[in-house]
Amino acid sequence: MNFVKKSMMKMMNKYIKTFADIQEIIPHIKNLNTVLLILDWKFSSENYEKLKNFLTNNQKIQLEKYWKLGDKYNYVATHAIVNIVFSNINNCDICDADIKFDNGKPDIENSRNIKYSISHTKQCAVIGFHQNEIGVDIENYGCEFDYSKILKRYFAYELNVSENIDLRTFYTLWTIKEAYSKFSKKGIKDIENIDIIKRHRKKAIIKNKNTLDILEIDIIHIYKMFVVAMCFDKNESITKGDGQKCLNL
Repeated sequence: MNFVKKSMMKMMNKYIKTFADIQEIIPHIKNLNTVLLILDWKFSSENYEKLKNFLTNNQKIQLEKYWKLGDKYNYVATHAIVNIVFSNINNCDICDADIKFDNGKPDIENSRNIKYSISHTKQCAVIGFHQNEIGVDIENYGCEFDYSKILKRYFAYELNVSENIDLRTFYTLWTIKEAYSKFSKKGIKDIENIDIIKRHRKKAIIKNKNTLDILEIDIIHIYKMFVVAMCFDKNESITKGDGQKCLNL
């Protein structure tokens, strides 16, 4: 088994390579552990047709809007696995009526109040599950582009405290802020309000300039090619309102 446990948080990372891996992880999700599923590219591509059978009608329509094959693989694998997990939790098939949206973020009602978040990039996808709100984001270090305008708009604080932000660092910073924006359900408009005030390889501390909340973000590196950020309510890791307390990383 490919579990990585972290302290008392009952947090697990699991690489999904077979359908048996999905069934193996469901009990841990049902037991309210925090779980990050990492979808193996080979699994997503080889099981594409089989996984499509688990999509809802609206999801099948949405799938046709993707024209890149890699995007199709990621969309089908992530949404199919979410449906498989929640159909097991709810003891019934998932249909379109079960999926609600809050500012674009999907939610499937269940008795355990388990939430989820999806993200994918070229050649990899992730799904996070948590007993309350959660946000995850993944980026591929190898996708090069001119990010200078994004830096100036969304990373003023980070530019002030760092002389050089290379592409790899930019992707790490972006996943941190994007994971929080999914957690808060306010979307990209909230990214400008977030300062990354502390960052190490596996953790980051962010501060919301509007609310003064301080929150810890987990950072996971995969195959030396991808970076994942995961934001969820860890209770003891949050400072509300005064913005004075900062956790040691």
